[in-house]
Amino acid sequence: MAEENQWILDALDGQSPYLPTWFPNAQQRRQRNCTRKDQANISSIVNRRPPRTNGSTLLNGTVAALYPILQPILVRVGTMLSDSPDFVFVLSLVAIFFAVLQTLLWVHRIMMFWTRLLGRLLLWSLVAAVLAMAWQRGPEAVIRDAVVFVSKAAGYAALVKDIWLAEYNKYDAQTKNSGRKVGAGRRGGK
Repeated sequence: MAEENQWILDALDGQSPYLPTWFPNAQQRRQRNCTRKDQANISSIVNRRPPRTNGSTLLNGTVAALYPILQPILVRVGTMLSDSPDFVFVLSLVAIFFAVLQTLLWVHRIMMFWTRLLGRLLLWSLVAAVLAMAWQRGPEAVIRDAVVFVSKAAGYAALVKDIWLAEYNKYDAQTKNSGRKVGAGRRGGK
C-alpha cells in the first residue's frame, strides 16, 4: 500500500517524474533521485528531457557578450544625436511620414479587400439568380428572355449612339463657326 501511494509523496516533495520541468529544480531533483537509487526506471531514463533554457538567460548572455562591442558605437551615436538636433528632427519627420504612409496603405488594402469581396459576392449572386431563373423557367423561356433582353439593349445602345453623334456634330459646328468669326475679326482689323 505504501508503494502505491508513494507517487503522491514524491509529487508533494517535487520529486515526481510526472512534474513538468519548468518547476524550479525539478529536473535536478529527478536526476539525483534516479542516480541515488539503484533501481532507476528505464522509462525515467528514456523520457528524460534536457533542461530548458530560459529566454531571458539567453538574452542576458547575448547582451553581455555584445556589450563591449556595441558600447563604443552606441556612445558615438548618442553623441552625434545630441550634437545635431536637426538630424533628430529630420529623422523624426521621416518616421512620422513612414507611419502615416503605412497607415494609409493599410486602410487602402482594407478598402480594396471589402470592395473586391462585395464585387465577387454581387457577381456570384447574379450568376446564381440567372441559374435559378433558368432552372425554374426552362431553356426555351430563358432563350426567349435573352433574345428580348439583347434586342432591348441594342435599341438602347442605338439611342445613346444617336444622342452622342448629335451632340458631337453640334459641338463640332460650334468650334468651326467660332474659328471663322475670330479669324474674320483679325483680318478685318489689319
